[in-house]
Amino acid sequence: MAKHRFLLLSLLTAFLWGQNYSLSGQITQENTPLSFVTIVISQEPEHPLEETSSMFTGQIVAATISDDEGRFSVDDLPQGHYSLNAQMLGFAPHNQVISLGPSTDLGQINLSPSEEQLQEVTVTARAPQISREPGRLTFRVAQSTLSTTDSYNILTKTPGVVALNGQLTVKNRPTTIYLNNKRLYLSGSELKDFLEGLDAKLIESVEVITNPGANYDADASTVLNLTTSRSINPGYKGSLRGMYRQGVFAKHQWTSTHLLTRDKHQWFLSYSIAPKKENKNQETYIRYLSPLTQQTANIWEGDFNRVTDQLTYQAYAQWTWSPNTNHEISLSGQSAITPNKRFTNLQENRILTPQYFTQETFITKSNTDFNTSDHVVDLVWQAVINTNTTAKTTAQIVDYTQDQNQDLNSVYYDPLGQNTRNEGFATRSDQHTTIGLGQIDINHNSAGATWDFGVKGTQVDTKTNWSLTPNSSTATGPVERFDYKEQVAAAYGRMERSFGQWSLATGLRYENTQITRYNSQEELPELGYENWFPELTITRELPNVQS
Repeated sequence: MAKHRFLLLSLLTAFLWGQNYSLSGQITQENTPLSFVTIVISQEPEHPLEETSSMFTGQIVAATISDDEGRFSVDDLPQGHYSLNAQMLGFAPHNQVISLGPSTDLGQINLSPSEEQLQEVTVTARAPQISREPGRLTFRVAQSTLSTTDSYNILTKTPGVVALNGQLTVKNRPTTIYLNNKRLYLSGSELKDFLEGLDAKLIESVEVITNPGANYDADASTVLNLTTSRSINPGYKGSLRGMYRQGVFAKHQWTSTHLLTRDKHQWFLSYSIAPKKENKNQETYIRYLSPLTQQTANIWEGDFNRVTDQLTYQAYAQWTWSPNTNHEISLSGQSAITPNKRFTNLQENRILTPQYFTQETFITKSNTDFNTSDHVVDLVWQAVINTNTTAKTTAQIVDYTQDQNQDLNSVYYDPLGQNTRNEGFATRSDQHTTIGLGQIDINHNSAGATWDFGVKGTQVDTKTNWSLTPNSSTATGPVERFDYKEQVAAAYGRMERSFGQWSLATGLRYENTQITRYNSQEELPELGYENWFPELTITRELPNVQS
């Protein structure tokens, strides 16, 4: 009987240890709920040994935003110690260390206005303005304190947006970036470089769309839409902005902006050059367990260093012609070129026994060079058909090229420091992608409702060549080729209407996708599929302005 009780206790302990918990709370200001407050959860060290490991020090594990009632919830967190950070522009950040247990509710978290930020606002410019609708927040930044920075900084300061592991996220999910309702086909460091080179003076507002309608691509779970501003005053405006930051290495950026308005024409030009050199150090500690005994099999300690050296040139130009009040034509182009971007990596690893004796060490050195260019051209025609109906036609061409060369070599040593073997390889790749897009959108207001209809066609054509050469070979390895072509036809219809305190939004989107693939190693079948994406949102505004 005692054995059975011990077994039951062991199983219950293992269940509780492996169980994931939830964390919740409510963000307020003097008992008034605050929505779109950014909540970031970071892991705190639990053992002294882990304090030297970057795996456990300040690592972000989750992020979310508060809803219209100021409430937030984060699920699927393992038991442990965490740090909570709640922040919103105009308020002092709130930091709190949490020991997470079953269904931890933090209750009300009160944020106080930031006096320092408010003092800065009165001296330099007005504060950004926030307006909310169900499923959407508009962050107006034109002529605000953020207009002296860059577009990437604006997005990181936008309520509800979190830069998580180098990626912009909303509601703990990767988000899709649009510029004037046109999708940016960039990601990762390339997207960040482009936004850092886009002058903030060009940005009128940022829309945070947590529930995208049928007029957005089906794969967009959340959307950030940057809207550019227009000058209504004739004449010329220009600016030159410089930025300098000092870390392990210095990096700086120069941006020149020019805006000319004359008669029915407007020209905008922005050019930036950004030399950048970054240093990253990371220590790791990994303990591997034996699957049979669940005891420590060996320990891996690592020291990693990466130096990134790059120079980015970026230009954005836009011409707008308004022949009359009912028609407008806009032609814009953007280019980003990063030649000879280099990653220099050094990784030192020590493999130790459970008693902390050295089994083996190895040092890996690698150099990776990138040459990247991205060019986009847009042509937009907008027309007012009558007092209730407007139409917009968009054509877009994207041309993207990237060449990558990597050389890697690892040297292994025994416990006495004697070289035992060398391993390495070199890779070469080049990729060229072209994207063509055509879209027609119609907006109509009738009988108290807003109707949106549209059709869209997209073609993506990518060609990739790749080769791998071991360091033991003197000849370049065989070149593998992969071609990918995708054609998407889409159509949507959407309606919004309000009935007093109630509002209704409903829509339907149809997408048909045809994919052709080619691989030099094997034959790949063609793919084709179609999907229907319905949308239905019903909202009621309560007397206390909650929803």
